Amino acid sequence: MASALAFTAQVTQLRSQHKWSRQEAEASWQREREARLFERRRNASTEFLSTYERYYAVFFPYVWDLDRTIPPPDYDTFDELSERVSTVEIYGSIAVADRAHELVSSLSKWTNIRADEREGAEKALHEARKRFTAAARADLGVSQ
Repeated sequence: MASALAFTAQVTQLRSQHKWSRQEAEASWQREREARLFERRRNASTEFLSTYERYYAVFFPYVWDLDRTIPPPDYDTFDELSERVSTVEIYGSIAVADRAHELVSSLSKWTNIRADEREGAEKALHEARKRFTAAARADLGVSQ
């Protein structure tokens, strides 16, 4: 009888240890998954913003009539930036994706604006950038 009780206690202890190690493995897997998702979100947002900054720098002389050798934007000008938006849509929140679309739209409008509307369009563009940055920071849980 005592050996049966000892055996039962041993089995119960082994089950408890197995359950504990399984829970630890699941918790570890969840932490690793969250870390990978954070990195992908961060990379998606920073790569999008970096690409946007490059486009802004390229088109600034064009928009402000400083260099007319730069060709005007056409239908495929923003392809790379659109690819970056797609990545933001996959890994970021809906708010971040919406702000990314807003920023691309503002950039597109800014590159096709009339001379008398440049300042207002540029201000709107900078405001759209601020909104994207704020949304991306909130999505990542990074303070301002």
